[in-house]
Amino acid sequence: MAFFTNDWGIGIGDLICYSMLVSSASANFGIMIGGISLFFLLLGSLFTMKFVSKEKNMPGLPLSFFFGLLPSLIILIL
Repeated sequence: MAFFTNDWGIGIGDLICYSMLVSSASANFGIMIGGISLFFLLLGSLFTMKFVSKEKNMPGLPLSFFFGLLPSLIILIL
């Protein structure tokens, strides 16, 4: 299962990973960190879409997942 448009597509595995990241951040560090994680995940998705418009092929998960993981990593370090 996947969601496709004329220009790009996103698989169900990507959506599951994104939702698990945000729910894990919310459950372990609070709703505020979960919201920040969601914001950064969406920001990473925006950057990925900008790069895809230039490159044509790029995996969607790594950049978005890294950005979404940043708030949790910062909390763990502090």
